[in-house]
Amino acid sequence: MPKIYRTQTEIIAQIPHLVNDQNRTTETQTQIMYKSFVSYAQLKEYLTILIQNGLLEYLDGTKGYRTTEKGLVSKDDARTNGRTDDRKEFV
Repeated sequence: MPKIYRTQTEIIAQIPHLVNDQNRTTETQTQIMYKSFVSYAQLKEYLTILIQNGLLEYLDGTKGYRTTEKGLVSKDDARTNGRTDDRKEFV
């Protein structure tokens, strides 16, 4: 089976839904990193983008992240706005 790489847009669109998963109030960086299968360096970059765009918020008291109302856009909308047709396949 060929390996399919995710684009940066797909990963960024996926993170708010992972944070909101299982009805938890917040998620730590480590939990988000493990759920999204990205490195710590990538996660820091993506979290910065998500916070600047108002899709996630950082809660200082709990040291966790929470999805905002704006970040709760359906996955279908995120996929249609993102570039999902430019995946790279490698054998």
